[in-house]
Parts: sequence; C-alpha cells; structure tokens
Amino acid sequence: LIRFSIPQLLNIHDEHIKTSCAIKIPMYIPPSYNFKKTNSRSSVYVNVHYDIKLEVKIKGLFSDFELQVPIIIGTDSAEHSSNDDMTKTLTIPMDLNMIDMIESDVHDDDIALLGRINDRTTFEPGQYTHPFSIRLPDNLPPTIHPLDYPFVRYELQLLIEKKWYCSNIHSRYPLRIYPRVNLLQMSNTQCAVKFDTKRKDLTIKGIVQRSGLIPGEQTILSLEIYNPNHLTIKHIDICLIQRYEIEQCRRR
Repeated sequence: LIRFSIPQLLNIHDEHIKTSCAIKIPMYIPPSYNFKKTNSRSSVYVNVHYDIKLEVKIKGLFSDFELQVPIIIGTDSAEHSSNDDMTKTLTIPMDLNMIDMIESDVHDDDIALLGRINDRTTFEPGQYTHPFSIRLPDNLPPTIHPLDYPFVRYELQLLIEKKWYCSNIHSRYPLRIYPRVNLLQMSNTQCAVKFDTKRKDLTIKGIVQRSGLIPGEQTILSLEIYNPNHLTIKHIDICLIQRYEIEQCRRR
C-alpha cells in the first residue's frame, strides 16, 4: 500500500535513537459510486434520464428493468488475464424497489405521471427522469481493486431494449461497496501493536498506535533503536502491506 523512508533516520550512527512518525492509510479508489452500509438493508438510488429529441408516443413505462450486481472473482490481474476459466461471475438476486415518478412538463393534464403510462401519453422533445432504488443483499464482501488479484468487482447493468432495427442501450456503472465497521465496538482493534527485530548489532523496537485502522486514517509509529557499535544507518524504510484472506466454502 505504501512505502517511504523516515526522514529523521538518514545516515545516523547514534547509540540510542527514539523517534515517531505519522502514517496515513492510503485510499486507492478511482472515481466511482461509493456505497457504505449503514444498516442491514441499504439502498442504492438511481436516476435514469431520458433525452428525447423528437415527439414520440409510447405504450408504457414499466419497472421491469433487468438489474443485477455481479461479483467478479478472479485469480489473475485484469490487465494480464488470458484464461477465461480463472474468472467466475456470481449473480446475486436483489429486491428491486421502484419509485415510479417522472419529472417533466408533459402537455396532457388529464394523465397522472405516476406508475405505468398508458398508450395515450405523448412525450414531446425534452428531458425526463425515472428514479428508482435498489435493495442490496446483506453481507456483501467488500470491493477489491480489479488490478489486484484475487479481485471482487460490482457493476450496475442497465439494459434498454429498442426496436429490432435499432441497437439496444447497454450501460454498466461501477459500484464500490465498503461495509461500515465501528472499530470502537471491537476491543482488539484499540490495542497497540508492538514489534521488534534484531540484525547483527542493531536492535529496533516499534509500536503502532492501534491495530485497527481504516483507509484515510492517520496513525503514529514510534521507533526505538539500539546501536551500541555506532553502525551507520543509511535509511529505514517503512512498508505497509495489505493482505486478503479469501476462502471458498465447500460441502463435505
């Protein structure tokens, strides 16, 4: 995740050194929709905008959009993936909660624009909005960056079917799902992490402020170095490594 050198520890040879530095947990997230669960069943709200160039007459507007959140689980990098068998798509069924409401100026005062629109409705050129919400399943695994492997990726797929002589509109929008975790409710995440290492005549002891960290948070790293032989320390690099533990449940 991150690698840097401590500026205070460059070309030193003191016998006893104590120093501290701040480390900010990085967030490598490209621009996309960020969803954080705040309860057991959360929603994603979607607005579909129609831009009509000509006057059209429709038979109906229905809430039967085909929407799904596939989970792409792969064992190879997306950039170098050449074996299709290494990627598996899992489709999770969702409860689709539609809010049928169109916001626009339509020149037909006798027809209410809620629910289905019958065949008497005519749309003149303009922009129309059809908002709805989607219930996400419980306990979804968090998004893992597609460039990492294994990876977990979520997408919102929207398909608008048109006449047979016209191409359908098929769009995909990335969803990034990150469960909200309250570290204060987990006692083991508030404890400091101590470590030490010894190589030849150099001993390093360190303390990380807390064991539980979230992306974007800053923590303090304290180091104590024992150098009895006054060896020259050119630099000390700090590396933060992220590790995933992914298991597959099988029936025995």
